[in-house]
Amino acid sequence: MTQLSGKRILIVDDEEDLRELMRLGLEDEGASVIEAGGVDEAWTLVQANPVDIVVSDMRMPGGNGDVLLERLQSGVIQPLPVVVVTGFSDVDSDRLKKLGARKILSKPFDLGRLVEAVRESTA
Repeated sequence: MTQLSGKRILIVDDEEDLRELMRLGLEDEGASVIEAGGVDEAWTLVQANPVDIVVSDMRMPGGNGDVLLERLQSGVIQPLPVVVVTGFSDVDSDRLKKLGARKILSKPFDLGRLVEAVRESTA
């Protein structure tokens, strides 16, 4: 059995190549992965497809990751753990943690580190 067997993960990032890299790494660990290119698409998907965790970029066209975190923690659906991936150093880590971020990773990141962050956040 792999580390993430049976876990359902939503990856949200506007960079298709990065989503694919994350998806492949998480699927190699047994996870079932769905992808969204932005906040609105992610919100639609998460309402229709129960997931165990969300891995989200912070800055995307059409809405930032903190908007998604606010929606996820709004009580409309059960709050979900989130791993935030960002290429920016000016994110408010304390605010993100209050919104449900379990881990915050900086881009570029090591794929093994992402898998470990997801595993720890779903344990």
